Amino acid sequence: MNNRKSVIIICLAILASIILGFLVFYYLESIKFNQEKPTQVTVKTSNKPKAKEPKKAKPVKKPTKPKQKVEKKKPAAKSSCNSSTVHADPNQIDVIANKKHCLNPLRYVPKDLVQVNKAWLRKEAASHYRKMLTDANKSKASFWSISSYRSYDNQVVTYNHWVNTSGRKKADTYSARPGYSEHQTGLTVDLASGQCRFDCFEKTKAHAWLTKNGHKYGFIKRYPKGKERLTGYIHESWHWRYIGIEAATDMKQKGVKTLEEYWGIEGGDYPG
Repeated sequence: MNNRKSVIIICLAILASIILGFLVFYYLESIKFNQEKPTQVTVKTSNKPKAKEPKKAKPVKKPTKPKQKVEKKKPAAKSSCNSSTVHADPNQIDVIANKKHCLNPLRYVPKDLVQVNKAWLRKEAASHYRKMLTDANKSKASFWSISSYRSYDNQVVTYNHWVNTSGRKKADTYSARPGYSEHQTGLTVDLASGQCRFDCFEKTKAHAWLTKNGHKYGFIKRYPKGKERLTGYIHESWHWRYIGIEAATDMKQKGVKTLEEYWGIEGGDYPG
């Protein structure tokens, strides 16, 4: 009986040794396997899209200077109260203003008016008027302005005054209707000398000096005696108009008395 138990114990011990050996072997093999297994490296990839390569800039062409078109000066358009398309620009010193030619626009206002003593004139005319006045004073032929630039509205008052005083028909012989006055151009001045105004101005030393020398400064007597039917106005010895030295001198040398004749412009009375 005892021998049988001994055999069983020995068998169990042998079995336990086998099992234990098997477990030890398995453990050692697992360690070896883990040491030989390569480590996997996980590389994170960005979700951002790859940056695009910048496009090559196109070569910039040098700008070519556009050709400037030379526009021919167009004549002024006819207005209902102006029978001509020449000498019709009120901004030019060769503008005509008479009973056949109103100013366009009717309420024209010069942009370069300056004052010389008591006269308001456009800049160019004022410069020559100042010199003419100075030289006349040196010659003891002094004069002064009693009227120069007048606006459209001022001409309304002036014309209506003379119509109320003399009647429309007579007033039209010496006073311009609004929009037809040379005074509105800023190129005209009415002169007096001493206490003498209007008709008596013709007898003054100032008038004689102006008649001889006015053209040297670009001024002419606008309404001369004997030309009433052409200019549309009575003789006004006191009314002097600036047209520029060249034109005034040419008129003087040719003996031409009126702008209507010199420029070939229609004059006379109002239409109709």
